[in-house]
Amino acid sequence: MQPEPSTIQNDAESHDSTGVAPAHRGSLIFHALVVSIITDQLMANSVFGDLIGVWIILILVSGGIWLWRIGIAPTRSAWLLIGLVTGFATLTLIRQDMTSTLFSIAGGLLGGLWLATSYRDGRWMTGGLLTWSLQAVQLLWGLVSGGLATIVQLLATQPNADQAAPRRRWTALPAILRGLALALPVLLVFVPLLTRADPRYAERLDTLWGALHLVSVDTIANRLLWIGFVLLVLIGVYRHAAIHRSNAGIVPDAPALRFLGSIESTSVLGAVAVLFGSFLAVQVEYLFGGQALLDARGLRYADYARAGFNELVTVALGTLVVLIGTSAVTRRDAPAEQRRFAVLFGAVATMVLVMLASAFQRLLLYEQAYGFTSERITAHIFMIWLALLFVVLIVLEASRRQRLMILACVIAVTGFAVSPGISNIDDLIVRQNVPLNRELDAEYLANLSSDAVPALAELMQDPATPAATRTTLQAVLACHRVRLDHQNRLHISIWRAQRILDNIAPQLAGRDGFTLPDGDGLVC
Repeated sequence: MQPEPSTIQNDAESHDSTGVAPAHRGSLIFHALVVSIITDQLMANSVFGDLIGVWIILILVSGGIWLWRIGIAPTRSAWLLIGLVTGFATLTLIRQDMTSTLFSIAGGLLGGLWLATSYRDGRWMTGGLLTWSLQAVQLLWGLVSGGLATIVQLLATQPNADQAAPRRRWTALPAILRGLALALPVLLVFVPLLTRADPRYAERLDTLWGALHLVSVDTIANRLLWIGFVLLVLIGVYRHAAIHRSNAGIVPDAPALRFLGSIESTSVLGAVAVLFGSFLAVQVEYLFGGQALLDARGLRYADYARAGFNELVTVALGTLVVLIGTSAVTRRDAPAEQRRFAVLFGAVATMVLVMLASAFQRLLLYEQAYGFTSERITAHIFMIWLALLFVVLIVLEASRRQRLMILACVIAVTGFAVSPGISNIDDLIVRQNVPLNRELDAEYLANLSSDAVPALAELMQDPATPAATRTTLQAVLACHRVRLDHQNRLHISIWRAQRILDNIAPQLAGRDGFTLPDGDGLVC
């Protein structure tokens, strides 16, 4: 039944910075408790890892239903976050490689926390560094204290002495919870006595005990503790989403926080620019050197790529902190000061872009020699998003929209997190490594996730693939089939791979050992 408009308005207005309205505390605990119990069951049945995306969506739906029932609707910016969290959760059901899965889980959970902060007051996302910092502190405090405070407030609620007052659905819940708390020690005394009095009754209780998979007191305690932990966190998240924050959560600009003068910031950025310029001038031949440079200098691919890549990326990340930090604390009262700072800001960022391009080229050269791996492709994706972020920061500084810099960083991190799942890293590895004119690492291909099976099967059946390569791919696919035959998991990627392997089963090698073209064996 849809809430009446007057009820919606009154309930929505009753949620302020002090917490959740008393009439809604019981329903809040109920929604969070249902999700907590389902979470415990998923973990007890060892399917939590495969259904973690469903779990994230369940949290999203449960919280949304509760907020809707008490008359709180999401803002327009919150709808974007709802789509983002749903997308991350869906990727965990589609991709199985470890990198995509970890990034999607992290994106879904962090996106959910971001949604809780902006569900009702979404405009705070346009705030600056101070706004983001204060909102993060408020969210953390809400997660720590919100659940416990709500439960204590509910249990402390006294019955309404006015019998003529209308009774709400959850008014009896505090009394029920207090009664259960009082009944528990009584039951702990009487149950052992009754089981000793009647062996048949004891047998029935043992059957019920086994059906609930409660094998020991320690198991009960651990599961109750886990349910309680999830319950407190979810109450804190839902409660934080319902609270109204003044000024839409935006902290106004505080000129006093800009403590660094224009001359000081010019000195800092100028020194960094001189340092980076000297580095680029001396290292110009190494920045974009290729095979000719390696031959002339007698360098190895590994030494050339690894030594330069790690340092250049570290410099880029450090420079990102310096640029955003100086932009946030520097006073630029006169137009000339703003122009000077923007020029130095852009010069330093441009030099970093050149260094990132060099690191990108070094890693690509290394991959062409030794092949693509999940870590190397992830590093490529990271550098692309980092370079885009530097370009956006230059534009924001030049247009004097510095408050959007933190939001730009969040968007870049989100894009980086979602890219591995969308691009399908294991599929890219197969399609990049197999066409290379070099010996395949069959063991590495055989240990990729089920995401790689469609590409492996396609290349194995492609007439343009050399015969020796097709034989290697047959052995690799046979290994995947052996591994997947022993997995009974609820995952779209595994289901799709099993169907493909069943269709091409007559073309695969045997199951005990597989002979590769070079005579070596591949044992699965």
